[in-house]
Amino acid sequence: MSLTTVGCYVYAGHCMLGVREAGFDVLCHLEGNNKYGADTARLNWPSMPIYCGPKNWPLKELSDANVDFVMSQPPCAVWSPLGPVTTRGHEYWKEDPRLEHWFDSLRVLEEIRPRAYTLESVPQCYTRGRMVIDEFTKRCLVRGYSVTHLFLNAQWTGMA
Repeated sequence: MSLTTVGCYVYAGHCMLGVREAGFDVLCHLEGNNKYGADTARLNWPSMPIYCGPKNWPLKELSDANVDFVMSQPPCAVWSPLGPVTTRGHEYWKEDPRLEHWFDSLRVLEEIRPRAYTLESVPQCYTRGRMVIDEFTKRCLVRGYSVTHLFLNAQWTGMA
């Protein structure tokens, strides 16, 4: 029996290749409304279901499937020191429509209830977005999850 996983906002799905190599059965990808990366993901994963738009995500079915692991990578540009915050102000992230993807990712955790969940982002989410991270942490703890915040520089793993 293999372990199962779901990718949430993993776009082209490259991180899921490593998860698959670790022995997980990748059930599907859950992507945003704009299908960003979905076309590339379909090239990498031709037979895997890719659901675009949170309204189309089969969360009830996935909940019934007893998913082992969810990997989530909501848009990190929300926290970027570049982009809209440079022209619209330091607090623009609170109005950034991509912030909704973060809460979609949390909804996936809350509704699917996988055994393990990881959310990957940039270090700025711990400064500019700290109140969001704290809210996520609180909601995970209330649901019985243990929470670890791990800071890893890709150069330490030989990736850069």
